Amino acid sequence: MQHDDRCEVPGITPNDKPSEIHEEIDTMECCEKEPNRYYNKVMKVIMNFDCILELEFKIDKDMVLTSVETSNVYDFKLLVNDEVMNLENEIKFLNGDKITVKISRDDLEAASEVVLVGYDPETVFDSQADNETSLDEPIDEEHILINPKE
Repeated sequence: MQHDDRCEVPGITPNDKPSEIHEEIDTMECCEKEPNRYYNKVMKVIMNFDCILELEFKIDKDMVLTSVETSNVYDFKLLVNDEVMNLENEIKFLNGDKITVKISRDDLEAASEVVLVGYDPETVFDSQADNETSLDEPIDEEHILINPKE
C-alpha cells in the first residue's frame, strides 16, 4: 500500500476560526406540547355549612378527588365509609359510598363552605369532537349541591 499525500487533512492552527458558528438549540423548546385530546368530566361537590359542623351524604357516582377548596374553614376531616382519608393519597369515591365532612370554623358567626373538586373516571370527552351547533356540545362540568343555601 502506498502513501498518498492528497488524502491528508491539514491540521487546524489556533489562528483558524470557523466561518459560521451555529448555536446548539434545545429541540423541545421549539415544539409546543400538544394538549391532551381527551379529558374527563369535572365534578364539584359543594357543601354549605350554615349552622352545622358536620355533613354526611351518599355519593351516587364514581369520582376521583383532585383538590379541596374551603371558605371560612380552619380545619376539616374527610371520612369515606367512616374511614379517615389522607389528602396526600389519591382518593376515589365509589357509587354508594358514605361521605362525611367535619369542620371547625375560622369565624364562628359566618357560614362555611367546602368544595370537593374531582373528575368522573367514567365520562371522557374528545376536545377535537366536531359538534354541529353549540347545543350539541357536551356539559363537561357537574355541580352537586349538598345542603344548599335557602
